[in-house]
Amino acid sequence: MKQTSLEVGRPVPLAHLKAVSSNGIQDLDLSVFLKGKRVIVFGVPGAFTPLCSEKHVPSFMSHASSFHQKGIDHVVCVSVNDPFVLAAWKRTLGADDSILFVADGNGTWVKSMGLTFDGSAFGLGERAKRFAMLLDDGILKMLEVEETPGTCVATSGESFLNTVRD
Repeated sequence: MKQTSLEVGRPVPLAHLKAVSSNGIQDLDLSVFLKGKRVIVFGVPGAFTPLCSEKHVPSFMSHASSFHQKGIDHVVCVSVNDPFVLAAWKRTLGADDSILFVADGNGTWVKSMGLTFDGSAFGLGERAKRFAMLLDDGILKMLEVEETPGTCVATSGESFLNTVRD
């Protein structure tokens, strides 16, 4: 596994984040949200960035129903952006509520898992690495982290769908 503080079979850290859906922006308590559910969380470096907008999120959008058919309760996109930016990005992408967009505005949650990188050289500050994980009742079952910046292979919707079991 890549340099993270996560271990398969162990719970992920919990946090309070902001969820963006057709109901607007709402508080999201992960301890409540994850309880008793199978959830895929994929992290992106930033809203409106080319690879995230053109490949990563669309790959999960196009396979959301297939994930649900495999017993996944929620597909979540998390980004170190504020919820207002994520709401605008969601609208621009034409995304429906089959994917829940979640703002980790200060990067607190992704940082607690060791899933950040310093994008200051690109004017981005600290951001989420590109990752995809499967959680079952808050327990980490699978984790993929892109090793090469600027790629979306192991963490794409297609790739992750092929590894998730019913």
